[in-house]
Amino acid sequence: LGARFIKLDFAYLALPYTPRADPTLTSVEAYVAALRAVREGLGPDGFQLGIGLLPLSFGIADSFRTTYDNGPTWQEADPDALIGAAGTFQGTVRTAARRWWLGGRVFVNHHDSLHFRGAISDDEARTLASFMALAGSMIDIGEDLRTLADADIETLRHVLPVVGDGTGARPLDV
Repeated sequence: LGARFIKLDFAYLALPYTPRADPTLTSVEAYVAALRAVREGLGPDGFQLGIGLLPLSFGIADSFRTTYDNGPTWQEADPDALIGAAGTFQGTVRTAARRWWLGGRVFVNHHDSLHFRGAISDDEARTLASFMALAGSMIDIGEDLRTLADADIETLRHVLPVVGDGTGARPLDV
């Protein structure tokens, strides 16, 4: 394969179906076996980022998306919702903050993409970038780097690279 980094996205869409290769397995058993096969194929120096069903990746993936898909929007429609809304910075922070304890214990947390375009102000982009860096999250830049403004590049210079064991900041009291 030769890959050193792999992001497994949408693999969980196979779960409702009976595994074709071995119908004696449940779809969950086949999914976990596939995750392990990818992990083995990457080798000890490869890095596997999982997305979808968090508990099924424990002990297999190096990193996992702990939030919904992010998007270039700050405000949630319902800030009192139990779980954050997909596609917003506030939803990302609300969901990631509830899963802080996974970082450095189970895998490196991944809080999805950092955006600078659309309805995002410079202050909002800096806020999410700071949260991601303090949380020890991988930072995925959801932009064409050639289009970034000087302020965006300056924000990235302050938070990249996030290096370490993935633990980042910890709450003082939960």
